Formats: sequence, C-alpha cells, structure tokens
Amino acid sequence: MVEYLTAHDFKLVPGHEDQLPRIPDHQYDALVICFANFSLAAVWIKSFRDDGFNTPVIGISGEKVEYMRSEHRAKFLEQGGDYFLCSPVNPRELAASLLAILRRKRVATSLREHERIGISVEFSLDSPEVRLNGKIIRLTASERKLFKVFADQPGKVLSQEDLMRGIQSEYREYLSGPGVLHASLYRIRQKLQNAGLNAWEVIQTVRGGGYRLGSFAS
Repeated sequence: MVEYLTAHDFKLVPGHEDQLPRIPDHQYDALVICFANFSLAAVWIKSFRDDGFNTPVIGISGEKVEYMRSEHRAKFLEQGGDYFLCSPVNPRELAASLLAILRRKRVATSLREHERIGISVEFSLDSPEVRLNGKIIRLTASERKLFKVFADQPGKVLSQEDLMRGIQSEYREYLSGPGVLHASLYRIRQKLQNAGLNAWEVIQTVRGGGYRLGSFAS
C-alpha cells in the first residue's frame, strides 16, 4: 500500500488515531484512518465536524460482515466522512479516492477565489468558446488548455515552468521551450483585447515571478 502510493507521488505522513485530536485543520490534504473500532468512527467524525474540522477524511473498516459494512458506510458518510473503504484495501482504489478528493478541493478553492476577485469563467476543453464575464472568446485547443491552468488557480502567480508543466503532457509542442508559451500568451491576450477586455489585467505579468489570472475589468 505505502509503496504503491509513494510510487504515484503521494506524500505520506504516518500516524495513529490517538494523534487525531491534535492535528490542525487543513494541515494535510486528506486523512486516511483505519479504525480499530469502526462503531465509534461515526461518533468521531461527527465530533470533528461539529468542531469545525473540514479536512477530508477517508475511513477504512476491517468489518467482515457485508451488512455491517453497509451500515458503517452509511453512518460514516452521514456524519461527515468523505469516503469509506473496506479492508483489504485495493491501493489503486485508495489512490483514486484521494485524487477525487483533491479534484473537489481544487474546484471548490477555485470557485471561492473566482468569487473573491469578481470573475466568472465558463468553458469546456471540447468547445472553442470561452465565456468570461459574459463575453465570448474563441480559443484553439492548446490556448484553452493554457487558459485552464490560469482558471484553475485564479490569483496565484504561475512561473513559466508551472505553465509548461500544466500543458506539456497533452500538447507536446510546449516542450520546445518558452517561445511557444509566450506566443500562445500573446494570442490569448489579443483575443481578450478584441473582446473588449483589458487583456493585461486578465492575464497579469508579475515582475520576476511569472503570470497570474487577475481582474476581468474592461
């Protein structure tokens, strides 16, 4: 299990359930807890949620009786648990559950940050149209992929390396160097400007740092 998760780039911090009351909220992206007495798991997770503990939690039960597994799962999820697995746990299933949690966290964080800086972004990687605060911009597939890296992390300063890592797995032309990246940024900004947006405020250049998604003010 540990070897599988480590090989798939998860950083693991082992611990014991006795340490749980002392863990600060959001110190970790998620907690995976194998409960020795799963009948207390629902009580534990409810207590933590009532105290404002919002870190995602995956519970693992060693219960052998299928009916009791179902009961444990229902109670754990009802009281605020995020995922429920039964041992022996398939490492691939646990990894997939952790990735699903991380995707949800990224989406929720992105939406909150979009709301904070007053922007609205609607687009699909399958459609050439991107809607920004009601204005429609048509981007190529590689331009949409690049813009998605910004949209997923609004307000965060992204270096050239961050941007290239976010897109090169699907668009190999970006491996040729930052020149292609700069050309794509230029084309996106031109299209934003043509749509009546202040392109250099939407995609801001941060001196010595990189770029970030900023305001959509025209």
